[in-house]
Amino acid sequence: MIKVLILLITTNAFAKIKCESFESCNNLHPAPETQLYSLETLQNSFYSILIEIVLNSKLSVHEFRYEAYKSIIKYFTLNFPKILVETGTSRYGEKACDVEGCSTLIFGHIAKYISAKLYSIDINEESRKGAQSIIDKYHENIELIDSESIDYLTHFDYGLIDFLYLDSQEFDVDVEPSQKHYLKEISAAYPKLSKNAAVMIDDCGFHKIGNCDLVQEFLIERGWKIHFNEYLRIFTRF
Repeated sequence: MIKVLILLITTNAFAKIKCESFESCNNLHPAPETQLYSLETLQNSFYSILIEIVLNSKLSVHEFRYEAYKSIIKYFTLNFPKILVETGTSRYGEKACDVEGCSTLIFGHIAKYISAKLYSIDINEESRKGAQSIIDKYHENIELIDSESIDYLTHFDYGLIDFLYLDSQEFDVDVEPSQKHYLKEISAAYPKLSKNAAVMIDDCGFHKIGNCDLVQEFLIERGWKIHFNEYLRIFTRF
């Protein structure tokens, strides 16, 4: 009962946020706080509002990462992550979302409205400068980390990681260096992953050649499942 009530309040809060974010809100009415809904109904409401606020206003439905973001947001509605970590920040800030994906913007936006924390790791000074506009907007929910990712993940001690996004490497025809780097990242982070954690990786490729292969082997050997499989790949334990 407590969990349902919390979700109900959260959904009402999102409804108000949505109304502040769009010019026309005539058809949106927050659910009465005294009315109880099933968990499925509340999750669907949460999911729909996030999709409209976060994705449709920031990312084209034609961008090849769009469906992956939809999938991970839906997974979030089932697990409500509190700690999110990404390796590689959005170096162009809020620009070029249809090319770069704007992960820091999207996950920062989500973190704000579910009272979570995003740790965005990038050792490149120019990339961090490029992401500063996003950090300023969501400063209470994003911490931009100047560090080498493997070292930072090894010593991460802010709690269990509920969501890990690996995007510190560029896609290249020679995928071996990136694959090995991601394997080191997941190896460093793995002991810190929560029971319901999800791992998402960018640049997995469209034709079975990409940066994901070694991480996929690592996770599959430990009983993880492929939750979503396109250019981005998502792994979960269940």
